[in-house]
Amino acid sequence: MHWDLSQIDRWMALLLWPMSRVTGLMLTAPIFSASGLPSLVRIVIAMALTLAIIPAEAPMPALDILSWASLLVIVQQLIIGLLMGMTLKLVFEAVSYGGQLIANAMGLGFASVIDPTQGGDTPLIGQFQTVMVSLLFLAMNGHLALIGMLADSMRSLPPSRLSATMSWELLSFASIVFSGAVRVALTAIIALLITNIGFGVISRAAPAMNMFALGFPISITLGLTVFWLSQRALPGIFSSLCDQADAVLHHLIGA
Repeated sequence: MHWDLSQIDRWMALLLWPMSRVTGLMLTAPIFSASGLPSLVRIVIAMALTLAIIPAEAPMPALDILSWASLLVIVQQLIIGLLMGMTLKLVFEAVSYGGQLIANAMGLGFASVIDPTQGGDTPLIGQFQTVMVSLLFLAMNGHLALIGMLADSMRSLPPSRLSATMSWELLSFASIVFSGAVRVALTAIIALLITNIGFGVISRAAPAMNMFALGFPISITLGLTVFWLSQRALPGIFSSLCDQADAVLHHLIGA
């Protein structure tokens, strides 16, 4: 069998361009982008996903793999993957931010732990919420749906096709971080607000009472109780946020 340079370029492009999109996705997508995931595991997953989605790939443009036009296509593929992963990342950030709001309302904002998914400090309640939605995401086969959407994007959004409106769509969707956080934390915040108002009334009626020593443990106990009760609504809220992200992703990739 005789191989010429054009065939080798074709095979390299067939592998390199989809791998750029997969790499971008894994840099921002939840779970795949966790800092605790070893680099070797990420490389193996990226290669496996690339080989899996190659059959779904749309016809490639006839470009020299070493040309500037080919480099531009690689950058475009990387950006598409980054945008797809960031869309879902915003859902996780919304739930985590809701947990942080609850922790601050309870007075536990100072109690922080290392978040392995982000590599930084986060309040304990926010970290708990992140772990919960990560487990829910896996239980809902969200990782499989994301991989399937990645394969669909190779057909509906082929290389060299990138619109500036994709970035604006993602910026518009970024408001879900705040609206989703409010949905997650609203019940606990209202309960703690009413409690603090009650403490204020009591402190005015009995100024000699040490409300700080009394109110702090009560706020924590009540906050944890309401937080525990509100966890029943978390799967529904998270599923709703994921549905919104799914709709945005389908609009982005044109599927």
